[in-house]
Amino acid sequence: MALELIQGQVKILNSDVETHGYVGGSGGNVRGHVHSFRAVTVEVGERIVMLRDKDPIILADGDWLVAVGRRKSNGIHSSVFANRNRQTKTQAPTALMYALGAMSMLLGLMTLIFLIGIPVIGFAVYVLYYARQFSQANAMLDEALSRPMPATIA
Repeated sequence: MALELIQGQVKILNSDVETHGYVGGSGGNVRGHVHSFRAVTVEVGERIVMLRDKDPIILADGDWLVAVGRRKSNGIHSSVFANRNRQTKTQAPTALMYALGAMSMLLGLMTLIFLIGIPVIGFAVYVLYYARQFSQANAMLDEALSRPMPATIA
């Protein structure tokens, strides 16, 4: 699935917080893990873009948004974006993903003789694929931000 670059003035359609996780326990011992993401659905031109990030998304109607994401059935999903009016930018953690992929690949190769390494190598390939996609998305965003902002909204 190819990455798409979307830019233009936004109209905010929805702003929400998504919470995922679990809580469980027995005998008075409760454990769990819950994390939240900010989610904002915007309209850019005639396209629907869903933005997700752990940090607050600073965006207002009429701001100039540059986003890179994947097209899905209900719009374009993006976690790599920038607000040109307010000088904010969110990028994907490519160095962390490459490091996790390389360590997983090394672990998989070391345990390959015990056959446990086969799924670990599969996981490493998956992580390295997404690290490459994140790297491309960051490069597309940086290239779009290096161009001057359109004069009609500056």
